[in-house]
Amino acid sequence: MTTHKAHCLILPYPAQGHINPMLQFSKRLQSKSVKITIATTKSFLKTMQELSTLVSIEAISDGYDDGGHEQAGSFVTYITRFKEVGSDTLSHLIETLTTRGCPVNCIIYDPFLPWAVEVAKKYGLACAAFFTQSCAVDNIYYYVHKGVIKLPPTEVDEQVLVPGLLTIEKSDVPTFVSNPESAKILEMLVDQFSNLENVDWVLINSFYELEKENGLRGYWEWKDEALPDKAIIEINKLQRKLDPANVTINMLNQLLDTCKLERGKLLGKVDVLEAVKNIEVDKAREKEEKLLKMKMFVLISFALFVGFLAAMMMK
Repeated sequence: MTTHKAHCLILPYPAQGHINPMLQFSKRLQSKSVKITIATTKSFLKTMQELSTLVSIEAISDGYDDGGHEQAGSFVTYITRFKEVGSDTLSHLIETLTTRGCPVNCIIYDPFLPWAVEVAKKYGLACAAFFTQSCAVDNIYYYVHKGVIKLPPTEVDEQVLVPGLLTIEKSDVPTFVSNPESAKILEMLVDQFSNLENVDWVLINSFYELEKENGLRGYWEWKDEALPDKAIIEINKLQRKLDPANVTINMLNQLLDTCKLERGKLLGKVDVLEAVKNIEVDKAREKEEKLLKMKMFVLISFALFVGFLAAMMMK
């Protein structure tokens, strides 16, 4: 029986560019004996290809199970409905996993879905925010959230000063920020930082050597350790061994299913034979009873015949 150190529920925003970084991070956690369950929307699962990694996939609802964003019609409508329905279905999933005997210990969520923090705290779970965009972009959104940077830039602002970065041109500002018509999208982007004080960890997607001066103020800085060449070689060897092992596991699972099917058929035949046996036993019992009655009839008839002869001879 496999023993896991912990069980992490991964909650990505349902878009390919958000799921891929969280999936790669999930693989790293899984290699450390952490059980992973990825929870994504039913609408996104319909377009999602089968994963080549052994992680559990569970569905939650965004309120638009048939078409996701397109079915909602507008971004604001989608996000509002997703918060309402997503909170409820995520809570139900956590309870379901507990009932199955596999309780969740931690939620790692995409900050595009800040309501996940409330769900985590409701169940007393550890919580981590995982930013999928680059640290430089997150840095801009963070200072917009804090009010340090005023966006979108005005006509007279040809440059934007971002703490921790060089002065950038107006054209370098992310599109969602510089477009006044995207106010609601910008609101969601800066709301990523609205409740970080309630989370246990903040994970940033960054190239440390390129952005070491760009850490978000007030949050931990995390640097991934480079693996030595020998370790990478060993990992590749293990991966090559794992691939045929997965094929073998699939074959064994198919064989097990076949055995279960044959077992079911044999049990059905045994039940039929048992029924036939019971019928034959009942028939044999009926024959014994008839034979006994015939014997009694013959004995009685013989006794009467003997008595009749004796009476005739006495006359």
